[in-house]
Amino acid sequence: MHKPVTGQDRRRRGRPALEPGVPSVNLHVRLSAAQYDATYAQATAARVPLSTWVRRVLRAAGPDRSAS
Repeated sequence: MHKPVTGQDRRRRGRPALEPGVPSVNLHVRLSAAQYDATYAQATAARVPLSTWVRRVLRAAGPDRSAS
């Protein structure tokens, strides 16, 4: 039986927010094997996880201004 969670025992579950105060969304992308291999190689060369590499590339591309 679990004890009730109260006061100082209360902890947030899961990973911390990517950006504090900004909700995150899941993104699923379908790539060809060649695209994945090239992207994975770039992330490996930069010594970062693939998810971090993709976030950096998206951040560098800037906001999508065509949507407005």
